Amino acid sequence: MSADKVRLSFKRPKHNDKVIETEITARTQEQLTLTTLAESKFFKTTDGPSNHCAELGDKIKTVYPVLNWQAVSSASGYSGSYCTGRETRVLTLKNGKPVLTLMSWAVLAYGNFGGCSSAYNNEWNTFNTSLPAQLGSKDTVMVQTKEIALLKK
Repeated sequence: MSADKVRLSFKRPKHNDKVIETEITARTQEQLTLTTLAESKFFKTTDGPSNHCAELGDKIKTVYPVLNWQAVSSASGYSGSYCTGRETRVLTLKNGKPVLTLMSWAVLAYGNFGGCSSAYNNEWNTFNTSLPAQLGSKDTVMVQTKEIALLKK
């Protein structure tokens, strides 16, 4: 692989092994942002008011997928957007060794439209340390992280 490409190989007991081809799209002294080469596709509805919980959930991460949104024709009967995206992961160097952080979180928040809650499991990302300063007095965010040490080959 070239110097700006990283192949992540996962050994999964009782399942097929998984290989993800990525490229380095950002780097700092201690972190690399890895973006998948393959695109995934999904729809997002635009109906209803803004969800404060979803907004807080989005702010938990430090990096975001590379997205390309396109409006869906209302003639299709669907109100929303179509998106192609490339997932991102943050590879951190801890004591000179590569680590991926797996995050899960739950949000309980109160915004303009009342209270809401949301939860998300297993996001390969790191915690946005500026988030606590953005919380309202009635907002609660719980984040659990697990660091997975990688072997470099």
